[in-house]
Amino acid sequence: MQNNRKLKLRKQVTFTICILYLSLTTLSFTGSNKTIIPNESFTIKNEIKAQLQKLIYMEGGSFTMGRTSGVDILMTESDSTLFSSMIPKKATIEPFYISATEVTNQSWREFYLDKVKELGITEAKKRFYPDTLLWLTEYPYSYNDPMARHYHRLAYYDNYPVVGISWNQAKAFCQWKTEKLKALLDKEGISSTIQFRLPTEAEWEFAATRKTKGVMESKDLIYEWPSNYTLPKLNELANIGPVYDRNNVQLKDYAEDGCLYICEVASYPSNERNVFDMAGNVSEWTEDHGYTYSFYTENDEFNSLRLTDKTVIEREIARHENNLNARENSFEYNLNWLKHDLTILARENIRICKGGSWVKGLVYTQIGSRQGFREDQRSTQVGFRLAISNLDQNVIKYLPKKNWKPKKRKK
Repeated sequence: MQNNRKLKLRKQVTFTICILYLSLTTLSFTGSNKTIIPNESFTIKNEIKAQLQKLIYMEGGSFTMGRTSGVDILMTESDSTLFSSMIPKKATIEPFYISATEVTNQSWREFYLDKVKELGITEAKKRFYPDTLLWLTEYPYSYNDPMARHYHRLAYYDNYPVVGISWNQAKAFCQWKTEKLKALLDKEGISSTIQFRLPTEAEWEFAATRKTKGVMESKDLIYEWPSNYTLPKLNELANIGPVYDRNNVQLKDYAEDGCLYICEVASYPSNERNVFDMAGNVSEWTEDHGYTYSFYTENDEFNSLRLTDKTVIEREIARHENNLNARENSFEYNLNWLKHDLTILARENIRICKGGSWVKGLVYTQIGSRQGFREDQRSTQVGFRLAISNLDQNVIKYLPKKNWKPKKRKK
């Protein structure tokens, strides 16, 4: 009898606790004209943090952008996207945030499925599905059928960078992600001017440039790593294509760095600013329009002009060709580059891409190297990462306390 009473009492207590718990979890509170259920609020906060988890803070400031090793940049027919060397110049940028990795297939799939709901599958696929046939058309003599079929579909590739998307599509992703985050913030009663976007060329170079401690030689700021690491440790530093010396002797093949094709994001060590894969894996879209330079002397001073207009470039080419002293003024080199760059800019609506890729050689890994692709052009060699500059104080609290690091992979 006593045992029955204890059992009955225990059941009553358990029932009371359950009722109390249900009452608490369904109790709503009002703030900023929003009614939020506590458990829902907890979920929203986590979703906001997930949207911001990969952002790395860049303090901004002044630095020299456009550093390349000019002697290593040799024009070939395969360099159809490679712009001439920039004139190294001082640049000053405001603080900003940049993503630790490129945007992945998994993130793009989420964007694409939202567009399917919004537009229907036919229109969404036409406008936003990555171009999978590029695996066949860009490499007609290679057997890439499995990559064409599986790269954007299988979960195995979720953590790989999305490729086969244009600059216009990357911008659409930025807009979608901005709207998604603002909707979550609105549920928390937070109004924000936050805007996801592509990094500018200057921001991209700042995020790739080593932190200068004291005086550094210029050659040690051409790559993300010290110059003496370039060949001995290259296979440990980045996923890039074959490397040849000046005698056309192959120093490195595709797979010697561990990846025959594209590899997972953050498969190689981060740079000094905790950003991954800026030297290799895939090149990346930036906000900037394509441009070239022309040189001239005035009052015995060396000057340069930044050019974007085809007509002006053609005029500069004619000026150099008519200059009888071009050779002794060292403008012949510039003349060749102007002609080369014009073939890129003549394609219209050119945007700057930065960084090396799994196909490209060593020169593309130089921080100052620039490529030009049309806004509507797509390639298996090009992806993108995100940046933010106007991050409100009421949003900063959702940022991770520590810089993002990849999870340890199972061996």
